[in-house]
Amino acid sequence: MTTDAAATILLVDDDAGTLTLIATILRGEGYTVLTAEDGPSAIAMAEKYPVPIQLLVADVVLPGMNGRDLALRLGATRPEMKVLYISGYIARTAVQEQMIMGSFKEGAHFLAKPFRTDDLLRRVGAVLRGM
Repeated sequence: MTTDAAATILLVDDDAGTLTLIATILRGEGYTVLTAEDGPSAIAMAEKYPVPIQLLVADVVLPGMNGRDLALRLGATRPEMKVLYISGYIARTAVQEQMIMGSFKEGAHFLAKPFRTDDLLRRVGAVLRGM
């Protein structure tokens, strides 16, 4: 079983500043972090990455392909990969309702932007541990 700090995370966000900040925080905790600014880039990266990716952290709203569709595409070849959606545009209650209705991948989690560093790290750790 992979420990949290040894986990590989694929981080996808179309805002370069947000992408860099979150990647820096996660790398500072010992995670291996792959970054992409859109769905197609994330898919290409995942196809070339030879080892398991334990967690996809994806913005819900992405250009060309939303985070849900990205997770579904990646889940077809990496079913063990867990998903944490992040967004500043969608109200938490709306996302939770969509999850309940099954429009998001079962077992996916959500973190609303803006979030504090400790909230991000707590949520990432919990998702990786299956909580």
